[in-house]
Amino acid sequence: MTYPRLELEKKEDPTDEFITLAVRMKLDLAGCRISLEDWKAMAEKAQWELHNFVTETSADIQEFKKMMTEALMKASRAQPEQLPQTSIAKVTRWKDTGPIPKEVSCALARTGLNLIDWNQTNRFTRYVLWSFATKKQGRNFAQSYVDLGVCNQLNNSENEG
Repeated sequence: MTYPRLELEKKEDPTDEFITLAVRMKLDLAGCRISLEDWKAMAEKAQWELHNFVTETSADIQEFKKMMTEALMKASRAQPEQLPQTSIAKVTRWKDTGPIPKEVSCALARTGLNLIDWNQTNRFTRYVLWSFATKKQGRNFAQSYVDLGVCNQLNNSENEG
């Protein structure tokens, strides 16, 4: 499954300079990290290939990691930083189905949004909501709720959080 750029991403980054949320999720899945400077050094075509690359299986994730490394090499950049296993487990907690994570529940309460069925959301939705919730980015958390189709609209007071 490929993931679109969210409206909030387009609004905050109209020139596509930042690493997309979809690529950030895939980097977490691959257990690696790159700098924004590395991302900007890559060819635009390589950036969009990485954005659109499907990472549903372990083999897909390994292929994504290989593509990332090759794109960095072509840009004369270092290989991606490999995260320790404990860090990978921490940054991929959003993958877990089951009870909604405490961070997301708290963000929902802070923004006044309705509780969602965590188990019924796709992993990109879980990643985005968990990511904004853990970074305490209430405005982006609330807007992503709309962009992801979890709810239809926000009122002004919810959008300020």
